[in-house]
Amino acid sequence: MAAPLDTAPPTALPPVLARVAERVARHPHAEAVRAEGRVLTYRELWDETEAVAGRLVALGASGGRVGLHLERSADLVVAILAVLRAGAVAVPLDVSYPADRLVYMRDNTGVGLVIGHRGPVGRFAGLSVVDELGDVVFARVADAAEPTGAEGLDLAYVVYTSGSTGLPKGVLHEHHNLENPVAWQIEVSRCGEGDRALQFAPASFDVVLQEVFTALGEGGALVCCDEDERLEPQLLWDLVERERVNRLFLPFVVLQSLALFAEDASPRAHPLREVLTTAEQMQISERIRALSTRLPDCRLVNQWGTTETHVSTWHELPEDVASWPVLPSIGRAVRGSAVRVCDDAGLEYQGRRDTQVKLRGFRIEPGEIETLPNSMPEVSAAVVVLAGGATEDRHLRAHVVPSGADFDPAAALAALRGRLPEHVAPRKVELAESLPRTPSGKVDRRTISTR
Repeated sequence: MAAPLDTAPPTALPPVLARVAERVARHPHAEAVRAEGRVLTYRELWDETEAVAGRLVALGASGGRVGLHLERSADLVVAILAVLRAGAVAVPLDVSYPADRLVYMRDNTGVGLVIGHRGPVGRFAGLSVVDELGDVVFARVADAAEPTGAEGLDLAYVVYTSGSTGLPKGVLHEHHNLENPVAWQIEVSRCGEGDRALQFAPASFDVVLQEVFTALGEGGALVCCDEDERLEPQLLWDLVERERVNRLFLPFVVLQSLALFAEDASPRAHPLREVLTTAEQMQISERIRALSTRLPDCRLVNQWGTTETHVSTWHELPEDVASWPVLPSIGRAVRGSAVRVCDDAGLEYQGRRDTQVKLRGFRIEPGEIETLPNSMPEVSAAVVVLAGGATEDRHLRAHVVPSGADFDPAAALAALRGRLPEHVAPRKVELAESLPRTPSGKVDRRTISTR
């Protein structure tokens, strides 16, 4: 990226950025970001952030909503910081999402400007490039809608989760929603200045902000994985070893997969001190128990929270690995949060009572997916369920009642996977003569086979 412009971003920094600025002043030459052979010091990171923020301000983005449409890279980290530094609201637009979903999210949020890599932006309809810095371009949205739902709020970012209406739902997060978990995480973490943290979460998952601002706020370095490493456990474990990563934030199913390739794990080769899992219920398998035994200096932490609240609770498992229960507690509330957990009979958390499910770290509303097969003329009725036994085998499955003899399950599956992001696309389509119903006429999901 080029040198900073004369157009300066706002001087008042939100707390998470003020903490990074302090690190820049104290240790400007320390490593801040490592990505694909590229290393940025804190001073270089801050200068690149200033350059991007200056362009955003010059383009009138301050106070508005800016879409982030970048591949995994140091540029993504720079852009996240720059949007907040420019006084704008970050709206992640994941490059892996289908175009129609991106357009809906963009228009629903009122994004007026998109910052992204040249290739992905070129595939995104309705954008006009108005500026560029190296591989990063700034594109204006034609006829951008006015932002809604933000009156009186000090917004930092908007993330989308599955909606029960069949469309993704935007969740608004203010700066204090971001500052509280970051400040708390830095306070309780075993890692700190000079340590390395993996940047694993996709831009569309709010954990990315916890990864970025916790690492940079404590004076550590972010190690960015590429998409192949994120999807392939062996490559990811190799990266953790090669880059000597000290902290991981991972969906629990990813940790389960990593444990398959960690038979040689040792404190000398893998200086992990902290593994934090979230999104799905933690299950202590023998693989997890064996991995933790081989890494006695690494603590395992169970974090829980909804998209609306980010992190709500945490539970650090004790040092005695043999004492770990198969299903650990979700723990106690993080500082600055209050949690009330109860059921009709008075109290043990067991799961959600609505139809939402968790898969590979994402909260998914099956109703959103079901609207697609149910809109196909060759489909009479369809329901989507979470199937599979072991955590690593879990997947979404569509049970379909065809309207005629010409229904092709393979063609229907291909059509669904072409229109849905990977994490919400069904893996299988099963034919059914009818769907089971409850006495009230609703689909009885509990009786549908999930094996």
